[in-house]
Amino acid sequence: MTSLDRQSNVHGLRQAEKLMVWAMRVWVVGARERISVDEILRGSFSKAGAPHALAVLDNLMAVIAGGAARKIDISCVCHEHVSADERCLLDVIALYQAGDTLETPLMLRSFLTSAAAEHTATLVARLAGELSRAGLLLQPSACTTRRYALHTGPAAAGWAGNLTVH
Repeated sequence: MTSLDRQSNVHGLRQAEKLMVWAMRVWVVGARERISVDEILRGSFSKAGAPHALAVLDNLMAVIAGGAARKIDISCVCHEHVSADERCLLDVIALYQAGDTLETPLMLRSFLTSAAAEHTATLVARLAGELSRAGLLLQPSACTTRRYALHTGPAAAGWAGNLTVH
């Protein structure tokens, strides 16, 4: 099983990542069915040592739902596959935890309006802090933008000599 296979299957995720995928999915079920899921989420976050994370997650998901630039794929709780959008949100949280936020605006803008992406970034920073304080660390996947951001010169791209663009 490759690293990508593990990251695209819920069972291959770290505990903190499983909690976040499950919590996002439960939140969506609650919003879609118009039922309160706060008690179950509060209990899970409290058990994990991050009792204040629920309030931040609730605000975060509301901003995402209201500021979506396209349909966002948050899967059913019973699905084993982690969607690309779920993986992106996990990566954004993990990057905030690591203090490496260079590519997070691009990642958030891939599915949110600019205003929602800006507000989401603030909430993700708070959520990442709550999770970090509880020792719930997420591991980012290899982000596709990173290969471009870290290769800065013509030599890194395999070009020979000077480059002139007209």
